[in-house]
Amino acid sequence: MHRKGEKERPSSAVLYRWIHGALARVLRDCGVECVMLDGDAPDGGRACFSSPVTSDLVFPGGEKLAGGGQRRVRGGVLHQGSIQNCLLPSGWDELLAARLAEKHSLCVDAELFPGMNACVEELLASKYRTEAWRSGVRHGRPSQSR
Repeated sequence: MHRKGEKERPSSAVLYRWIHGALARVLRDCGVECVMLDGDAPDGGRACFSSPVTSDLVFPGGEKLAGGGQRRVRGGVLHQGSIQNCLLPSGWDELLAARLAEKHSLCVDAELFPGMNACVEELLASKYRTEAWRSGVRHGRPSQSR
């Protein structure tokens, strides 16, 4: 049930296809061939990253490339994703952000709360756009390979 004036939120399945569809286009633009699955792996996805499920991205041979998980709360949706088994060029993340923003906005207001955009910009500048963050260096030491 929705409050008066609220838009109905897209289902999880719709959000997965939208996000992973945008990611698939960016990966292909970066030279990574992939396809989006229309159904679960034979084991139903019980083995997490080794077992793809509907809307996950896989290489043409079937090896899982990207997947995600969602946490839905009344005020929004958090989508956490992982891309493995490929190297991506610098700037792929900005391409993905642009793809996601092309046709859709999941937030009606420009800011969820006063000053939010300024906080986001400060966090981007001080952390996520730094060379240390982009190169995987955390807390003064290189990140470990997985």
